[in-house]
Amino acid sequence: MIDIKEKKNCCGCGGCMNVCPKYSTMTVKDKDGKEVYTYGIDTDPMLRAFFSNICNRPSCYDCQFKKRYRVSDFTLWDCYEVDKFDKNLDDDKGTTRVLVHSDKGREIIKKIESGITFAEVSPDNLTAQVKEMFYSVSNNEKRQQFFVDARTLASKELFEKWFPETTKVRLERTARIFCNKTGIYNIAKKAAKKVMGKR
Repeated sequence: MIDIKEKKNCCGCGGCMNVCPKYSTMTVKDKDGKEVYTYGIDTDPMLRAFFSNICNRPSCYDCQFKKRYRVSDFTLWDCYEVDKFDKNLDDDKGTTRVLVHSDKGREIIKKIESGITFAEVSPDNLTAQVKEMFYSVSNNEKRQQFFVDARTLASKELFEKWFPETTKVRLERTARIFCNKTGIYNIAKKAAKKVMGKR
């Protein structure tokens, strides 16, 4: 079994076979449910590829559904900054935003609400400054060459070529682990976003 973006209770460095609560990880479990591989977005090659937008489907670069009002019953997506809405939900288990679009969607949520933990948030607040709601991912100019290599290279060779374990990667991983273990990860992440001009 493979869990992508699973969140539990360590740093995601792979050293302890547990998963970091603070950022995306890739976990592989054997048939008995024992974790046999766990690495974070700074180390796992598939996550590095995914978050670099190099392996997305072509439609992802020009998604026709990037708008608030949709024909679906509801829209679900990650709530990375849950503490902005309800600090009680910031338990490192992962929180999902749900934007209800229809009466049927409201009925479904009503049926399950007794079995879930939730906080009601206005649609305006839920979608404010959420670029993934309105904008497609950026096209990676190297995508075509990546897929040319994907057809000819073995997986290990492909990822070693495109996502090598550089000094920068090791430093970023070490910084993440340090921040997580010292309890300052969220503060450091918010500070880094401000410095880099992100939301």
